[in-house]
Amino acid sequence: MEVLEKQNCAISLLAFPVSHIIGGGKPVRKSYHLIVFLKSDEGIFLGEGTPYGSSIVRDYINFSSLIERLQECTFKEARMKLAEYERSLLKKSWRISWGAFLALEMALLDFYGKKRRVRVANILGGVFREKINVWGTVFLDIPSRMKYGLVSWLRKGVKHIKIKIPCSLSELRKILSSLVDDVKEHNVILRADANECFQSIDKAFRALKLMEKYNVSIVEQPMPRDRLREIRVLHKHFYPSLEIMLDESLVHPNMIERIAFEEITNTINIHPSRFGCLTITRETILRAQNLGLKVQIGSSSMTEIGLAGYLHLASSIPRLDYPLEEVGLASFYPSYSILREFFKPVFDIVDGHITLSNKPGIGIDISDLNFEVLKKYSISTSLRDFILASISHVINRLNMQYFHEKVFVTNPKSSA
Repeated sequence: MEVLEKQNCAISLLAFPVSHIIGGGKPVRKSYHLIVFLKSDEGIFLGEGTPYGSSIVRDYINFSSLIERLQECTFKEARMKLAEYERSLLKKSWRISWGAFLALEMALLDFYGKKRRVRVANILGGVFREKINVWGTVFLDIPSRMKYGLVSWLRKGVKHIKIKIPCSLSELRKILSSLVDDVKEHNVILRADANECFQSIDKAFRALKLMEKYNVSIVEQPMPRDRLREIRVLHKHFYPSLEIMLDESLVHPNMIERIAFEEITNTINIHPSRFGCLTITRETILRAQNLGLKVQIGSSSMTEIGLAGYLHLASSIPRLDYPLEEVGLASFYPSYSILREFFKPVFDIVDGHITLSNKPGIGIDISDLNFEVLKKYSISTSLRDFILASISHVINRLNMQYFHEKVFVTNPKSSA
């Protein structure tokens, strides 16, 4: 019987240099990833998590603490206790870093899928679709390059396009006017992600009027996350011509009740990397849909391991309201693919969708990985050793309650 122990758990911390700009002109320079390798007599099983509003160091610390907590559990017990532990933490705090939970549960799901010869989607709730439609994301740039990005997605058959937008209305007008002909010609569903950039309701109102004119269908997080009353006013005025999607405002699963009951909007973006275990994320999606909300599964620019997990999550949802936003980091930076050359086509986007692998588990085996890429972008050993030393120091000095409060719960001031 497989038992979870330190010696059968390994991780790789990856840091990929990136250069793209999100809504409001905010630059992103690094993409961080926690890859889990779970070993048993039957093979090595894979999972991935990324930090959301936290740091890769915190995810590393959290993972080590989880292994301490679940040590000597069977893999079956570990998966059950991991979800139970997450539920208990959700009752206590609104600021938690979930990357380690997501990565560890994904690896445990991969184990069970391969052991039973079924896909992870079957374990989560069933395979409701084999082909997963996807969004194409165009990062903020000069209008001509954004137009090129949109056309590149159209060539792959993608008709749902998300664009990152500036706070400047004059710059926004230039971008939208450069895209409008392609949007109309190809019946594109255009989503504009503002990433909280409009600080006043007056400016947000003018921005939405402009986007309405240029055939934008959805505006994501037009105002700061705590301005729910103003966002509700915008929703009431522009719906159904424009949908307003909440993203950064959704900081905790329990917020969906408030969003639904107060009719702040009818559309939300749920990130697995924000909610942890795929099991918990799926429960939250179904609960939101039962309250009358439409749900978008958000993205974190994962490696193919995380992308595979997200595809299984999307397949397991009976009613998928929108295409999957996650298409993988390698869709934007092909040299960052962690797969061997022969296996890369499995995640190709064809006619606007990615086909779910028919292999058991998440659909990726250890033999499919390109370890040269993993080695090239791995965070230095010296940093890992420093983190591990810090973990040992913390565990030795603090009791578990204090450890939970200071390590698992993210400082609200540091959360993005």
